[in-house]
Amino acid sequence: MHYGTPKDYEKEMYTRVLLGNLSLERTVFPDNKRITGAMLDMYARKYLWEVGKDYGHGTGHGVGHFLGVHEGPIGIAFNKIIPFEEGYVCSNGNCFNLL
Repeated sequence: MHYGTPKDYEKEMYTRVLLGNLSLERTVFPDNKRITGAMLDMYARKYLWEVGKDYGHGTGHGVGHFLGVHEGPIGIAFNKIIPFEEGYVCSNGNCFNLL
């Protein structure tokens, strides 16, 4: 949500984050591979990295059985090396704090 009229820079960054989200959403990988959050994180950041931008936090977080976020063992971030398994739930929240 934006209060006012977004500047061209804000529109560009929003679009790049959106493209990253769509790239992450459309990622298909083989069933027999052990995919980690660190591997997936690059898909989300690609369009920001192209112009030397980034955000200073993880892309997504594990969601626990009480719907609490930041719950491991999984997540989408450069330091998340636990492979995803069937039944894991992960949020995607990478729209904040562009560097």
